[in-house]
Amino acid sequence: RDIRLLITLVGCFYYIVWQLRFYFLSGDGDCIVLTLDNEITVDRVVIQEEIAKGESILEYSVEGRRVNDWIELCSGSSVGHKRIEVFEPITVSQLRLKILKSKANPIVKNFAVYEILK
Repeated sequence: RDIRLLITLVGCFYYIVWQLRFYFLSGDGDCIVLTLDNEITVDRVVIQEEIAKGESILEYSVEGRRVNDWIELCSGSSVGHKRIEVFEPITVSQLRLKILKSKANPIVKNFAVYEILK
C-alpha cells in the first residue's frame, strides 16, 4: 500500500510540475497487461520487481498494442529493483509485460508508462 501511495504522489508531482501523466499497475505471473483509458504516445516504461525474496525475473519483453497488433517495444535479461526502458515514441492503447524466463513466480511491484504530451 505504501508503495502505491508513493507512486501516486510522485505521479501528481510530475503532472503538476512537468505536465506528464503516467499509468501503472502491479501484479504477478508471466503476463501483466496495462490497459489505458485511450490511446497515448509513450517512449519509456518503468519496471520494478519485488525483490524481498530475491530477484526472479531472468528475461522479459514489453509490447504495445496498436489497433489489433502487439508490437515489441523493448526486452531485457533482468529487472531487479528498477529497470527503465526507453524506446522510439509510439501510440498505443495497451502495454503488456511478458516474463519469458524466471526463477520463481515473478512479482512486479510497479509496471508504469509515461505519456508524452504534445
